[in-house]
Amino acid sequence: MNQPLIFKGPGRGCGFKRWWTVALCDEFDMIKEETIEMKKDLEAANKCVEAQAEKIFFMEKKFKTLEKYESLNKYL
Repeated sequence: MNQPLIFKGPGRGCGFKRWWTVALCDEFDMIKEETIEMKKDLEAANKCVEAQAEKIFFMEKKFKTLEKYESLNKYL
């Protein structure tokens, strides 16, 4: 009877399952680190976007104020 190879215990099998598991775990760790870095980059980018949106808001407010003064100059 042919019995399947069992990869349990020392000295059994070729060690492929252990090697593959270690490699896979390393890959998952690398992906987790990349994900953390990408989240940090995204948060930083969102802060920049918020800062730019705030600047645009204030510039538009200043522009509206200047438009009012310009329209008043027509009457002076």
